[in-house]
Amino acid sequence: MKQQKRAGVVTMFLALYAFWLILASRFTTAQLIAGVLVAALIVLYGFDMMFSRDEASSLTIKRMWRFVVLFLVFLREMIKANIAVAIIVMSPKMKLEPHFKRIRQPLKKALNQTLYGNAITLTPGTLTVLMDSDSLVVHGLRRPNIDAIEGGAIQQAFVNIEEDGQ
Repeated sequence: MKQQKRAGVVTMFLALYAFWLILASRFTTAQLIAGVLVAALIVLYGFDMMFSRDEASSLTIKRMWRFVVLFLVFLREMIKANIAVAIIVMSPKMKLEPHFKRIRQPLKKALNQTLYGNAITLTPGTLTVLMDSDSLVVHGLRRPNIDAIEGGAIQQAFVNIEEDGQ
């Protein structure tokens, strides 16, 4: 295994285990062992997808910073979307405009495309229903929200990460 892949495996394992510890309700021996096993199984199961020659990128300070920026942008957009959906649901006349839209896929790496599609789905009021290497089909509660996805902050944050990894 190359040094870069080995570092990627260790980094992914540690990140998953840290996430497990954050979610753990208590720190018993069984919980800690289960976390190690789950993190190891996820890394082993997703090894080919996450660490293929085409998908792997070097881990640099600049790249890690861009992931932090992506997380913060995603968090901000999720909060805005939660408020927008709450306003729609709580208003006496729900102003729904259910709509499907095909959005150009700006990313080249399959892992980034998958994460981008999932980020759209995790944002309240939107759902990625179809995805291929050229485009995504997104359903949303309101047309303006869907129109804002293409060229929006989340898309730009993903593009920045991919450009850095080239």
